[in-house]
Amino acid sequence: MRHTTRIAAIATALALAASTLVAASPAAAATYTPTYFSPVANGDTIFFAGRTPTQGNELYATDGTAAGTRIVKDLYTGSASAFKGKTTERNGARFTPVGDRTFFAAYGKWGLDLWVTDGSSAGTVKLTNSNVRPESLVAFDGELYFAGHSKAKGMELWKSDGTVAGTAQVADILPGKRSSLPDDLTVVGDSLYFSASAVLNARSIFRFDANGLSAGVEFDTPDDGYRILGPSTAFDGKFVYQLGTQLWESDGTPEGTQLILASVQMYSGSTLTEFDGQLYFLRYVNGYGQLVKIVDSAIVALTAATSNVRNFEIHGGKLWFGENDANIHTSLSSISSADSAPLTVTADLPRDLSFFTLHGAYGNGLLYFAIRDQLWSSDGTTVGTNLIRDLGLSKDRAMYLEIAATDSTVVVGALDLAKKNSFWISDGTTAGTYRQLPAKVFATAPTPNIVGTAAEGEVLTATAGTWKLNPSLLGYQWNANGQPITGATTSTLTVPVLAAGAKVTVSVTASRKGFATTTKTSAAKTYLKAFTSAPTPTISGTIAAGSVLTADPGAWSPAATLSYAWFADGKAIYKGPKTNKYTLTATSQFKAITVRVTATKSGYVTTSRTSVG
Repeated sequence: MRHTTRIAAIATALALAASTLVAASPAAAATYTPTYFSPVANGDTIFFAGRTPTQGNELYATDGTAAGTRIVKDLYTGSASAFKGKTTERNGARFTPVGDRTFFAAYGKWGLDLWVTDGSSAGTVKLTNSNVRPESLVAFDGELYFAGHSKAKGMELWKSDGTVAGTAQVADILPGKRSSLPDDLTVVGDSLYFSASAVLNARSIFRFDANGLSAGVEFDTPDDGYRILGPSTAFDGKFVYQLGTQLWESDGTPEGTQLILASVQMYSGSTLTEFDGQLYFLRYVNGYGQLVKIVDSAIVALTAATSNVRNFEIHGGKLWFGENDANIHTSLSSISSADSAPLTVTADLPRDLSFFTLHGAYGNGLLYFAIRDQLWSSDGTTVGTNLIRDLGLSKDRAMYLEIAATDSTVVVGALDLAKKNSFWISDGTTAGTYRQLPAKVFATAPTPNIVGTAAEGEVLTATAGTWKLNPSLLGYQWNANGQPITGATTSTLTVPVLAAGAKVTVSVTASRKGFATTTKTSAAKTYLKAFTSAPTPTISGTIAAGSVLTADPGAWSPAATLSYAWFADGKAIYKGPKTNKYTLTATSQFKAITVRVTATKSGYVTTSRTSVG
């Protein structure tokens, strides 16, 4: 792609409105919808670009679980977006795995710069800080190579080892502020090939390896000296590329650069790919794309001129492609070797009036792909090609679906014709495929209640209330002053020693696959201390009518306000005194007399003790 065209594409993307997305926070998951997906797998983690109302489009990751779907870092702090607009191109955010790290381009205050992440917030680092505008990111020799810009040198070849110090320009191919515009970066064995302008109004092919940068082999002079190459690939140890309607190969030397085919009529958007020792591409025939390969400098057609192939991909040792025949009938095919004919996997795929474009992902021996808004999988056989789930997007038509996969997880980012965005997680089964973002919500989410006294040694019980729809799991966490009490994760709590006046609450978290994990927290109970000494009172005096009995409350610690209640045979003497003295009557002298002492003190549990009758 021409550099000026890329700038125009970026400007167009900036003008597109982003859709709303509600973000999950570390404290409690909420619903949110990515609007700028570009999912890419690295190991067991899938990175993608998502959006929150307060943070904009930022870096997200998932391990295939609801709890493991998270924002990695707010790259462009505030509501501004690190990833701008939407894209119909694959990997629009330019996520590029290199070993266990993933490089990508993101916007900041000063423009578009290079970042790297290991999946953690601390391990997500900005590598440039001057609007480097990284393009054509490619992994080579354990590092990242790309086209980068500086005010002093223009757009030139850069590389990065994942550190700020190790991120720098490799060469100034067109000296001064003018740009050489490196493009078509292609790894061929232990060399990196690319096109660039060493002088104005001309393009050349360069080779970079352990010996440094080799002098460029200039193209045949095109009409516009800045013409960028078409698709390129590595084949038979050489750099193979399209130039106009021709196909060339080069080893980086003039004598090793030669014409392969004078006319290839390559289909717009086609890739040029080596598979099992032969070159494959799509040829433009009758307005359609026809899958072909090159055998002995001749083109061999693999699909009919009356059908249409939009693209093809290499996964799991097979070449896969989708095809629409003249009757708009959709099929998926694969080729297992250059000597085999295409194997039609199935003729049972849904009719696709927009022509089936295969944008698949591969994991655990299966190809995952989408037709309209349906997620499918295939092992390369008819019986092994199955519908996983219809995602149910508006009018049964997805505007676009983007897929990434690991050996255990498939994720699908979807934007449908109603401009509704969704992010799906799948384990490859129908039951295990659900919309994670935005997640469904529980119809009712009651506030829990605490029964009991919040005092040391007392038992508190949480009642969760009735949730609808029923959660598959209710989790409990007891808190003191908003901080979790270690190990307190059941519905009951034996109250430990806490600070005086501490506010005790319980948080109930409801979980269910496909639903937003929801947490509700009870009203607080104030923690009360227990008296260190709460003695049983005693009674002294003569048992006879008219005699005065005296209650001795004992030594309460700490000192408290004491109140008294007298009882005869266990029944309250309602008209009796509220003091520590009681005068026996003619009736009560024949009954068992007891006294109850109640101690009250701010910050302490109101406590009562009753004498022995």
